[in-house]
Amino acid sequence: MKKIVLLIIIVPLVISCDEQLVNQKAKFYQNTMTFKSISDLNSVADKISGMNDFELDNWEKEKSFVSYRSILREAEKEWMKITSQEERSNFLKKYEDILTLTDSTLKPSIDIGLYQAIVNREGIYQTDGSLNKVIGNFIVSVKNDDYKKIENLKSIDINEQLAKTAGVKISKYAGGDFNINSRTKSTCSTFVEESYFDNHSKCKDDRRVYVLGKSYLLFSTNFEGDWRQPRVDVEVYGTKRNGFCNWSGYWTVLQYRNVSYSLMAWTVQNGIATPTLISKSIPDNFNENEYTVLKNDIAVGSSVLNQSISASAFTTLHAEGTSRGVSGNWAIVHCQ
Repeated sequence: MKKIVLLIIIVPLVISCDEQLVNQKAKFYQNTMTFKSISDLNSVADKISGMNDFELDNWEKEKSFVSYRSILREAEKEWMKITSQEERSNFLKKYEDILTLTDSTLKPSIDIGLYQAIVNREGIYQTDGSLNKVIGNFIVSVKNDDYKKIENLKSIDINEQLAKTAGVKISKYAGGDFNINSRTKSTCSTFVEESYFDNHSKCKDDRRVYVLGKSYLLFSTNFEGDWRQPRVDVEVYGTKRNGFCNWSGYWTVLQYRNVSYSLMAWTVQNGIATPTLISKSIPDNFNENEYTVLKNDIAVGSSVLNQSISASAFTTLHAEGTSRGVSGNWAIVHCQ
């Protein structure tokens, strides 16, 4: 009789634990975009890279998905309404997982627009049996069943033990080097940015427009290994201050012109991946509609498999951008 009673007690406990693990795993996977292959990921990337914020909102609704981008937009709206130090502190605590505050300006922890659109608040997207988490300039990949290895991961140090953990891959998708205020004849890098500040010295009337170029890699990890697709993103966006002197992105008319760049990217010729100098000129773009970001994000070169390549620095880059808020003045980046 004792053995029978013991079995009756233990079996429900085992089932309960299994159910708990299943529920935890299901919760982790909900609201996670899944891509079946590198071609699927590239196709979606090309599609959404040409969308404005309104179109992206509709795309997310169709997918029943809430992206990091959407959370960031809501945060920016809240930020502009802050009127006290207490509200400011509460805001930063609420969104500490997705942004930081530097010089009264919000800085997203993920700054590539395409990744912002395909990852959830935790920075995760799924590719054919693998989970990928975007953290800073790195992507950490594990098999689906190893989700706990990245579930609470918030920072990356490639010298720490994580880099040596079995089943964990750490890849650098964006360059850590950058070049701010590179107005004329500066050395190019993977991130080049310039701004024009329309300073009225009244906080809420201040406006700034940014123009920038980013070179980065789009990652897909599957049973074959790591696919890496070089991409270039050229953006123009505006920021403004509220009465509390906080800077944030906002809806405004944007324009870019005279955009051209060149960089080394991998192309596949006769089955062999070869570094090739690629040059692009982008048609001028003016929109009377209001956007938070005006962008041109495209693939350059070919997707390469199991090649330890990094994002290439621009060889040359020129771009000019303006917004309605800066009274017709232009921010200009130029490097070579």
